[in-house]
Amino acid sequence: MYKKVFIFLFFVCSVGAENKKIDFESKIAAFFPKSKKFRNVYANSIPSYQLEESLLFKNQYKWWNNFSYLTKKGHSDPLKIDTSLKIFSLSSGIKFDFFKLAFNKAMFNLGAGAVYSWLEEKNEADFAKRIKRKNALGGIIKLELSKLSDYFFLSFFYDYKILSFKAGSSLEDINTNISGFYLGAAIGFRY
Repeated sequence: MYKKVFIFLFFVCSVGAENKKIDFESKIAAFFPKSKKFRNVYANSIPSYQLEESLLFKNQYKWWNNFSYLTKKGHSDPLKIDTSLKIFSLSSGIKFDFFKLAFNKAMFNLGAGAVYSWLEEKNEADFAKRIKRKNALGGIIKLELSKLSDYFFLSFFYDYKILSFKAGSSLEDINTNISGFYLGAAIGFRY
């Protein structure tokens, strides 16, 4: 049920977009996980690749939709077994211009929204290969600084994602907390 509702909301931005301004962005960020256990297995930072679409309304608010992807290989403790991780996320929400700088169309945006993510974790041990797949619903808070020319813009952003994948049925499964912040840059265009 959650998947259908969230996917419907994700594409609402494109409906009725005539005579509206739409932004498309390509983003790259470093993901810094909050969980020490997660950092020990994978890394202190992981590259994330994102595409974002925003529909501008009332000259100050934007309804945004985002797709993000990250992947990383690591070694589990204490046996140093190879493991790999893939996370796909869809997020959607509202952001608004809360402070415009005096020079050349630069502005700060603040926003919040919901995130739906799919996680795939592979254990590469020779004696017990295993793939775990989970999904979760969470939240995201966004802060960005954007500089807009007539049709193109450059952004720097800080996002904080709150996301936890719940335990499975086996005793060895535990909650996987992938909350953390994203620090990155984006280029995009408006039409």
